Amino acid sequence: MMKAVNQKATKTLEALTKGLDNVGDHRSIENAPWTRLVIENIGTAGDGRILFSMAHYPNIELGEDPLVDPEVCFIRCIMPVIRKVKGVHQVVDEVQYYPYYIKYVTGKEFTYVRFEKEGWEYYDYRFFSQKGLAEFVGVWTKNIEHQGFIEAMNKPSKEFKGSARDFLRENMGEELYKQATNSGLLIEEGDGSLRAPIKTPLQVGTAAYNFAKAEGMF
Repeated sequence: MMKAVNQKATKTLEALTKGLDNVGDHRSIENAPWTRLVIENIGTAGDGRILFSMAHYPNIELGEDPLVDPEVCFIRCIMPVIRKVKGVHQVVDEVQYYPYYIKYVTGKEFTYVRFEKEGWEYYDYRFFSQKGLAEFVGVWTKNIEHQGFIEAMNKPSKEFKGSARDFLRENMGEELYKQATNSGLLIEEGDGSLRAPIKTPLQVGTAAYNFAKAEGMF
């Protein structure tokens, strides 16, 4: 019988997979100094079961395939479980994650479920059990949470879709931006782009020289 991950791991996985409702939906979480984490909806297994992949991707490539360290795939199900509710044991429906596949950085991989047109079939290996994989995921997701991936996922995007001029205005502040353009360090073009001319030598005492020195450019 397949073993689900523990409740703490389930909570973490629910946070990481939130909003990934359609096949192909994914999110990539950058969280330096830790390795990038990618979660993807990779398919369905009938009866509302969703398949997810979660992997760390080191910035290394060997051959055509990027390295994973590791990658684990899960079946997300709504299952009846027995819980103690107000002192009474009851059967309630809960989300459960069953890990069924793992791939290591070495390329070695183990699969515990075969997916066929008529359904899916569980099977096991003697030398590494699916139960052991579920226990590993409990430790892995705990590390993911402690390393701050949930917080990193919820941070506002740093992507800026405006012009270079608007970007510098926002990040430098209007007053500092005016100083840079008035001094000649930045020149605004008619199309809204910016040009930073190279001046050699930079004359001591000029507005450009004073601005550059104050900003620690030399």
